[in-house]
Amino acid sequence: MLTRSGWQQDTNVEWDKELALFPKQVVNFLRETQPEAWGKMAELHCYGLESQIIRTLAKKLDLMLRHGFKFYGKPFRLA
Repeated sequence: MLTRSGWQQDTNVEWDKELALFPKQVVNFLRETQPEAWGKMAELHCYGLESQIIRTLAKKLDLMLRHGFKFYGKPFRLA
């Protein structure tokens, strides 16, 4: 999987237990895949952009996990 599908091998050292994600990997992904949007946000939020975006993502994920989501009008729950 590492050689074919772009997966990255890593350790759990950077795993944030409270947020249940790898903040550094998320930030790197956003920077690399969406440089224009990242650049605009960097201009607006010079300091603390990374922590702000990670907090926002964690909040949205938490809401989806707790309340689920709808797919073609049918509710699905994740937790």
